[in-house]
Amino acid sequence: MGDWSTFLFELKTYLFLFGSVTVMAVVTRGRAALKWSGDLKFSALVNVGILKFNALFGIIFLLPLLWVQNSYKAFEFPTISSQFWDALPTPLTWLILLLAYDFVLYWVHRWLHNSWLWPMHAVHHSDENLHFLSWSRAHALETAFIGSCMIIGLTWMGLSISEIALLAYVKAMHQYYVHSNIDWDHGPFKKIIASPQYHRWHHADVKAAYDKNFASIFPFYDVMFGTYYHPHSAVDVPTGFPESPKNDIVALMCYPLTQWYKMIKSRLEQVKSKP
Repeated sequence: MGDWSTFLFELKTYLFLFGSVTVMAVVTRGRAALKWSGDLKFSALVNVGILKFNALFGIIFLLPLLWVQNSYKAFEFPTISSQFWDALPTPLTWLILLLAYDFVLYWVHRWLHNSWLWPMHAVHHSDENLHFLSWSRAHALETAFIGSCMIIGLTWMGLSISEIALLAYVKAMHQYYVHSNIDWDHGPFKKIIASPQYHRWHHADVKAAYDKNFASIFPFYDVMFGTYYHPHSAVDVPTGFPESPKNDIVALMCYPLTQWYKMIKSRLEQVKSKP
C-alpha cells in the first residue's frame, strides 16, 4: 500500500510540475513551447529512466551518507544548540539555513567542475535538450558525494539528516523550475533568485559560459565570487558539452568509471615516460 501511495504522490508531483512549467513556458515562448521534438521526447524518457534507476538502487548510495553522519557524530564536533534556533522566528531560521545550504553547495558544485570529480557531474551536463526533467539526470555517485558534503558542511549547524533532506527537497523543486526552458530572468531580482535563463547559461555549450553560475538558488554568490554570467536570454543557446554520451543511458551510467580509467591510464603513462 505504501508503494502505491508513493507512486501516486510522485505521479501527482510530476503532473503538477509538467503543467506548471508548460503554462509558464507558453507564457514566455508562445506555442513553440508545446512542440516537443523526437530528441526532446527521447531525452525526457532517458531522464525518467535514470531517476527510476537511482531510486531502485538508491539504498546502496544512502549507506555512505549514514556512515558520514555517524562518523561526524563520533568526533563530537561542537554544533549550534537547538535553543539558538528556537529563539529565532521560524522564517528567519529557515532562510539562514537555506542560505548556508546554497553557500556550501556553491563550493561543492564549483569543485565538481574544476577537479577530477567532473566525470560524475558531466552526466548531468550531457543533456542537449535541456528541460525540467533534466534535473533528474544525475549519476548516483554524484548524489552520494554531494549528500556527504552537505552533511559535513551543515551538521555543525545542528541539523539532522532529515532537516538537510528537507532543504534538499526545497532546492530540488526549484531546480526543476530553473532547468525548464522558460524565458524568464526575474527582472530586478535576477541576481537574488536563480531563474531558468540564469541556469541555462550554466549548461550552455558556449566557451564564455563555461564554469559559470554555480549557485543553485542565490546567484549573488556567483556575483560575490566572480562566476556570474548572464548576458541575455539563453533560450536558444545550445546545451551539453563536447564528446558527451548524450542519451546513451548505459554510457551515461558508465561515464565516470570510463573517464577515471582514462585519467589514471594517462597519468601512469606520463610517469613511465619520465626519465
